[in-house]
Amino acid sequence: MRKCWRIPFDIRELLACIHALLRRQGPQVDELVQGNTTLDLSSAMLLCGGERVRLSAKEFEIMRFLFQAGGRNCSKEAILAKAWGYDSDAVENHVEVYIGFLRKKLASIGSNVRIETIRRMGYHLEVDGDD
Repeated sequence: MRKCWRIPFDIRELLACIHALLRRQGPQVDELVQGNTTLDLSSAMLLCGGERVRLSAKEFEIMRFLFQAGGRNCSKEAILAKAWGYDSDAVENHVEVYIGFLRKKLASIGSNVRIETIRRMGYHLEVDGDD
C-alpha cells in the first residue's frame, strides 16, 4: 500500500520564496582582489597581470582567508582551524611553512601583495604602495 503525503502549502509558494531568497543574496563572487592580484575562487589560481599560479588546497584556503580578512590580522590558530579544521593534528609550524610557499608564489607572479607577519599576532595582507 502506498502512502500519500499531503504538503501543507502550495509548492509554487515555496519555489517563489526560494527564488526571493536567492535574489537577496546578491551576485555570486568568483574572485577576490587585493592590489594587483586576483584570487580566482573557481580555479584556485592567483593571477597578476598575465601571470598565474595554481594553489594547492591548503594554500588556497589560507589565501582565501587572508583575502577575505583584508588588512585585518589572522592568527595562526584561526588559520589552522580554517585550513586544517578544529580536530586536526596540524601545528602552528604548518601555517608558517604554507605562508612561506604563498610568499614565493606571490613573488613569482609579480604581485604587489605581501603577507606580513605580526609577531605573536599572526598574518595579514599588505599592498605595496598603499598608504
